Amino acid sequence: MPAALDDVVHGYRFDGIRANGTIGFYGAPEAVGPRIGDRPADERGRWTPAAFCLACKHIAPDPVCTCGWHMTAEMGDLAELPSGLGMSVRLSGREDIASRPVLVEVTARGPKMLSDHPADPPMTVRATWLRLEGRMWIHESVARPLVRAARRRYPYVQFERFSDPTELAVSNAW
Repeated sequence: MPAALDDVVHGYRFDGIRANGTIGFYGAPEAVGPRIGDRPADERGRWTPAAFCLACKHIAPDPVCTCGWHMTAEMGDLAELPSGLGMSVRLSGREDIASRPVLVEVTARGPKMLSDHPADPPMTVRATWLRLEGRMWIHESVARPLVRAARRRYPYVQFERFSDPTELAVSNAW
């Protein structure tokens, strides 16, 4: 990935599936917090709300912080995380979405920068907005009713199941 990031950066991240079939924060309303402008028009729940720093209340991403939506350009980087699963589900709130992992294909939009946090994979990008793209892999441990709910909520996404992030990365190397 070049030092100067493109307007749109393609990549992947781990999210979680909620009890109603919602994946991560895609389609959630904009939060009240500092941000630059508004997200693009949301067609069918593809966009995250604008990221902002919960701790310092500044616009995300910020060069002196680790805030922002995280994604990586290389799917294989996700398999190398210390926990195996869990990038960006560390602030999952009250619901245990981290126990229901989903790997999503996304594009990063708006202000963005490479992450220099030591726990992040080397090609991690932090961005203001993420847009859900065409493919999603749901862990095989996730119950079928949740998968059906997600399919209804995101009919434009191609769903697949996975058991091991490393095998998934190898089989989907482009």
